[in-house]
Amino acid sequence: MLFLAFVAGVYTISVCDKLDSTIAGFWAGFLNFLAFATKQNALAAVPFISLYFLIKRQYKRLIAFICSFVIFVVFFVFYMNWRSNGWFWFYIYDVPINNPISWRFVYATFWTEFLLPRFWGLIVLCLLSIFFFNFRALNFFIAIAVPLFLMSIIPMARQWGWINNLVPASFCLSILGMESFQHVFSQRSERGGTILQTGMFYIAFILLIVQFINLLYAPRLQIPVKKDYRFGEKIVATVAKSEPPVFIPTAPYFLRYSNLPTHVQTASLGDLYLASKNDPQIAEKVEPYLQKINRYVEGGIIQTAIIPSGSSYALIFSSENGYKCRKIFPRGQSFRTITGAISTLDRVCHKVKLGNYGNR
Repeated sequence: MLFLAFVAGVYTISVCDKLDSTIAGFWAGFLNFLAFATKQNALAAVPFISLYFLIKRQYKRLIAFICSFVIFVVFFVFYMNWRSNGWFWFYIYDVPINNPISWRFVYATFWTEFLLPRFWGLIVLCLLSIFFFNFRALNFFIAIAVPLFLMSIIPMARQWGWINNLVPASFCLSILGMESFQHVFSQRSERGGTILQTGMFYIAFILLIVQFINLLYAPRLQIPVKKDYRFGEKIVATVAKSEPPVFIPTAPYFLRYSNLPTHVQTASLGDLYLASKNDPQIAEKVEPYLQKINRYVEGGIIQTAIIPSGSSYALIFSSENGYKCRKIFPRGQSFRTITGAISTLDRVCHKVKLGNYGNR
């Protein structure tokens, strides 16, 4: 992800002692701004990097970092808000701040179901490196780990949070794990290797091997095969032969292939709906749009709907509401998209003409 590349640049410059303090602080702040502009979760890094500079007594670097970041962010936010007539702030702040967070996920589920089962090897390696050899590096580890973990935990803890938000935490552990292994290796090399250092080296090496095995996966399973392409082409052909307006709630981009107008990605409506329940001002702003969308979806305007299996849309596009549905794929197969995600679009529903309604 692009914002992680910027965050990596921030940390690289922050720990580089060869650069002039003011210049390093300026570029660290600028890269942190670019990360923020790409994904607002990068804001979590600012207080911890600032605290790291403060502990290291790098006051010039701290002042340059904060000033650079604040100036660029303030200008960017005001400009984007002006260009979007206020919608920028609405989507990056008002909506996320009003979506509920599962605190059980924050203090339990994230660690027991997502992090520890996948990355326990790197976590143990980091802890061993800190407490046996390099306790002074704890400040640096905290400055990296806490913000990057927050960048994963908070989005995943919100309703409809997805596992792709685990990327910052895995990115963090990859860096700190390699840093820990390098430190264990250097301690053994520089001092000839005491029994403890030699033992720790072999333990660290074994932990790395176990970690690779634990994360082992088959990339080929993520790559579409000919069957997936055929299924995708069949949906495109179904859209081309269908009478508009065509509604595809989870994949409106298919409409582009037939030069048909696209529509709202209905997954985003859930965030707006939840936010409107918690903030009357948001409800006042989005209610007219939600009502308009509901009238469009439920009002019989749609002539063709291509929907995923097992979705609630089957209740809307049903025979009771004047639609005749059939499976696109006889066995109800799913197919893999080029992003690696599984698509379950397998049902097409056509609006029955009044003259044919009795024969449906």
